[in-house]
Amino acid sequence: MWAVTCAKDCTKPGSWREQHLEGPFDARKVPLTSVGRLLGDYTGLVAGGNAFTAVYGVSTGDAANPVDLHTVIFSR
Repeated sequence: MWAVTCAKDCTKPGSWREQHLEGPFDARKVPLTSVGRLLGDYTGLVAGGNAFTAVYGVSTGDAANPVDLHTVIFSR
């Protein structure tokens, strides 16, 4: 999971910043559904002040619990 942010002058390539938030995980272990492999419907991104909170699914490799939801707070 990576975040790519820009605070100002976003037309300039040097203004962008990448942050590694978590991972990697094995996407091949994401459960197979009738429409393909899905991590789930519970993903999102919320801004608050100078920070963001991301919620997302990751594969676990455990057949009894194939996907966990994780959250991370990061700033721009």
